[in-house]
Amino acid sequence: MTRRRAFGSAPRSQLQKDLWSKNRIKNHQESNKENVPTHPTPTNSTQINNQVNRPVPTQNQVWKKLYQNTRRSYLRVKDKYHGMKEEIKLMKQAHLAASREQQLEIANLKAKTVTQAAQNEALTDTLKATVNDKNEAKSKVQALTKRSTRFKSALRRTEGRAKQKLLKEGGKLATGSRGAYNAVARDLARRLHLAGCAPSKIGSLIKHVGLAFGVPVARNMSRRTVQRCMLETLAASEMQLGYEMSVGQSITISQDSTSNRNTNYQAHHIALRAPDYREGQTLPEQASTPSVRLLRIASTLDHTSQNSVDTWFNLLDSVIDTFNNSPLSERSNTSFSLGQFALKLKAMNTDHASGEQASFDLMKTWKQKETVKTIGEQEILKTNLIELKAFLNDRKASLIDGLGGPGVWNGLDDLTQSKHEARLMEELKEEIGNKAYSALPVNAREALNLFVWAGCCMHKDQNSFKGGADAMGKFWETSGLPQPILLANKSNAAKVREVLNPSRKNAPLTEEEAAAIAATTRGGVKTAALAGALFNNKDDKKGYGDSHLVHLMSEFGLKNTHRFPDTSNTRFNSHAEAAAELLKRLSFYIQFLEDVKLRKQKPGWTNIESNVFNALQDPSTLTELAAMTLYAQALGHPYISFVRGTDGKLVNALDLGPFHAEVRNHCEKIIQNPDLLLSDDAHFSTATLDGKPWNDIEAVAVVKQLREAGKLPNLQPALVAFFKGALTTWVRFSSEFAPGGTIDTMTIEERDLAWVPATNDTNEGALGAYRVHMRNRPNTTLHNYNAQAVCQKNGTLDFMDTMFTEEDRAYVRKVARKWDSSGLERKRKEAQAAFEKKLAEMKREKAAEGERKARERRERLAAVKFVPVEEVHRLTVKVLDEHLNALRECYGDDTIPIPAHRGLKPNKVHLLEEALKRHIEKGNQDIPHSKQDSESILVDSWTQGHDELENEMMEDDEVLF
Repeated sequence: MTRRRAFGSAPRSQLQKDLWSKNRIKNHQESNKENVPTHPTPTNSTQINNQVNRPVPTQNQVWKKLYQNTRRSYLRVKDKYHGMKEEIKLMKQAHLAASREQQLEIANLKAKTVTQAAQNEALTDTLKATVNDKNEAKSKVQALTKRSTRFKSALRRTEGRAKQKLLKEGGKLATGSRGAYNAVARDLARRLHLAGCAPSKIGSLIKHVGLAFGVPVARNMSRRTVQRCMLETLAASEMQLGYEMSVGQSITISQDSTSNRNTNYQAHHIALRAPDYREGQTLPEQASTPSVRLLRIASTLDHTSQNSVDTWFNLLDSVIDTFNNSPLSERSNTSFSLGQFALKLKAMNTDHASGEQASFDLMKTWKQKETVKTIGEQEILKTNLIELKAFLNDRKASLIDGLGGPGVWNGLDDLTQSKHEARLMEELKEEIGNKAYSALPVNAREALNLFVWAGCCMHKDQNSFKGGADAMGKFWETSGLPQPILLANKSNAAKVREVLNPSRKNAPLTEEEAAAIAATTRGGVKTAALAGALFNNKDDKKGYGDSHLVHLMSEFGLKNTHRFPDTSNTRFNSHAEAAAELLKRLSFYIQFLEDVKLRKQKPGWTNIESNVFNALQDPSTLTELAAMTLYAQALGHPYISFVRGTDGKLVNALDLGPFHAEVRNHCEKIIQNPDLLLSDDAHFSTATLDGKPWNDIEAVAVVKQLREAGKLPNLQPALVAFFKGALTTWVRFSSEFAPGGTIDTMTIEERDLAWVPATNDTNEGALGAYRVHMRNRPNTTLHNYNAQAVCQKNGTLDFMDTMFTEEDRAYVRKVARKWDSSGLERKRKEAQAAFEKKLAEMKREKAAEGERKARERRERLAAVKFVPVEEVHRLTVKVLDEHLNALRECYGDDTIPIPAHRGLKPNKVHLLEEALKRHIEKGNQDIPHSKQDSESILVDSWTQGHDELENEMMEDDEVLF
């Protein structure tokens, strides 16, 4: 057969062909080829004879052998070729059967099949040529091997020269034609900024670190670039939250708010089970403890509950938009929506403020409506397309008819029509969702409606301590025992001293003195607060500051020296700790205050110093301090330790119902037997809530010593009063755990699904950290601070290391650029200013409207014509009120009560008769009397309208009932 030349090779001459044939014959004779066996060297005579007698193959035999080998190779290739053709045929049949409706794609596949067949044919020819050119291929391989060796040597030389050039000219942490910093440089800038480096210093710091490691950096990263790198983490955190909420089974939320520089700020946290990115996880483990993620700190226009809930939705919309448009959402085939958020939302944790509980109620209402709409949307998606289209057309026709017909509809612009259609779809979702929801089993509806509230346990303890202190303060008043001394402020101190002067004896109090006494407080809590203001004031320029610590260290040593409890900032349990501190070092603080008095240029005390000094020597005040200390040791510290968890493991607030029952039982136990704390053999195993050793055994010992010394009179009844007040408050502030309530009836699985942290410390801490940050760096924008806060709280850098690709990094850079150029901070401040202006305008209009109504009321009352006394009983309730209001407001008759205290009609008749008689007796000529007869007045009074008479009758019925 004719040998086909390989594609791209040059044709051969006859001389080359002859030379190739001779070499081929020679190679077959001398070497061990594929089909010519190697002849071993003969070792004996038999082998020699056999070798001598063996005929030498002729050239034709060699050619025949070569032909046979080539034919076998050809047949093998041919079989492969036919096999491939058969596979192509089967593929064609499969594609034809599967794609009858897509003729264009079939045509493309046919063309592709023909092309593939041509390629296969060309490949067959190439394989044949390759078999024939084996030696030539070997030569090329050898040449390429040598070239590769030379290339490696050249590469090493080039690398060496590049390193030398890098050391001479400086390295670059940039890639791309436009010099954008690569992911390593941006990540390094973020980590340095999170470590506390100022953005303006990070560029030079990277440069110096590079020099220290022998890699000079040519460029200096700017402050703006560093801030942009941090803003990218905010976009990454929104992707992180969107991904975690989409793959999680349940979500719980928590919030808290505070004000800073006359602007309200709100912290938002989400609790869910999240992957451990440091361990390389991409999906959460259901057995793991949920993580608390910071959504963002946001400024709100006001402190209303509705605005608080709207802020949640705005932040969630941003998270959903950022995640759904991200490459991560497309790559993981996940998305998220507000409907899914409503379905997964199971619980909310806040403090016990009424505004926060109102936010919970609003969120619960929204969850129920959004759940129904989501169910309706799911049902719509399940509906047959043809049926759905017909149904929507019918409803749209009804909508058009309701608007006035096709003519009116066609006259509307596209935007208005779209709004009507969107409203129609929302109504359909709600309608279909309500039907589907009603058809669900009871347990399924309860699972969808599951949304519970749990209050912060730290606030429970704080309020219970306050309730106990208030009850102990009332105990002194009701028992007749000597009360703690008054601790008057500076403005009232002089008047209080005059009242307490023994020379006054039983002289009556003036109004100013009575007001000063009423405004003056007393007791252990007040003493602890004043001591905190002296020894550890939140203002560094006030109080004793470090001089107090210096004297403590010289007296008790460095190990026993610490700052005074921070009552100035109202930290949790700070007042109880301050009480223990004052009792443990009572003599030191008394002596320290005396020394302070003498160290001054003009010896003397300020009012606050005098108050603290006198309180520390007052037996009743010391008794209150002792009761506060014992309560904290028996109940406060064990409670706080339990709800905050141990070994960094958070506690589920929904599991604390039995624990709060133990708290109430322990209070009752102390009330019934206060000797558990006060007796000489009192032991922590029965005195403390958890039966563990005292948190401060020295404080307990000091209380016993002072009591034995007679300095704590009436400690037992004061302690019982404190625990009674605390018990009442515990019952009120743990109402969510009431038997038969929502939390009490939840299963273990439901409580685990609706996991919420036992405290609101995350929100309190986030807001406190923001205030401190803004105090030190007041020019920081809110979104730049959020970028730092969420990155540190949520472990966003670990998420980026585990989940991000280069495509994701490019996406967050794009989002950060968009945010940075949109003027977020400027828009936020403009919105705040516009809201406050609008609010002021609304208040102005309301005040003007109120003034107008008041003026009309005054004019109406001034025009009232009074009837004779004997005709008063014939007037209606409305006319009676008009007469009474006119006498009270226009003629200054203060003996007439306000409308709410006038009672029913008979009483109003009596009041008006008495008032008219008084004015007649006084000879008041200014009161106008009606010149109409009583019949006309009666007729006028009864023609005031049917609705007014009905309202009057209903009012009388309600009062009687």
